[in-house]
Amino acid sequence: YQRRVRGTLSEKMAFRALGAIQIAIITWQAVAGPPVPSSVLGFFEAQNAKNCTAWVSMFADKFEVQDPMGSEPVTTKKALLAGCEQNNQLFETVSLVPVTNEIYSVGEGAAVRWRCKSVAVVNGTRCELDFTGIDVFSTINEGALISSMHGYFDSDLPAAQLKPCTG
Repeated sequence: YQRRVRGTLSEKMAFRALGAIQIAIITWQAVAGPPVPSSVLGFFEAQNAKNCTAWVSMFADKFEVQDPMGSEPVTTKKALLAGCEQNNQLFETVSLVPVTNEIYSVGEGAAVRWRCKSVAVVNGTRCELDFTGIDVFSTINEGALISSMHGYFDSDLPAAQLKPCTG
């Protein structure tokens, strides 16, 4: 599987991240079993494409996001969109890729272990993130919409990796 991609470095990296997501999901489904809810797949695809409108559309009208778990819950699409747009301003590349064979789907929910390799550039300073975590999703409407997402990761890791860019 190889495709030529024209565009900026950021666009090429986003394409590679999306390809890695698709490969991880296809491999997981061939090995592990039940399909991953469509909204969970869309969550990762839209986030890596830096498409905030599509990303927010993956959520039900009533939802809760705690990312990381224990943080102030986000419960409105307006706040979710604002947070996504703010992140997109900081990150040149968003790369949050599910780890192959570590996607666990049951009924209308899923737990997904992921690796973050996003890149931020601020005033010429480049900061590359490299950490892992797990997102736990509950969905409704046969997996079409996310009703809750709780992220589990050590928030000190990305904070330390972003320190040269954020001061």
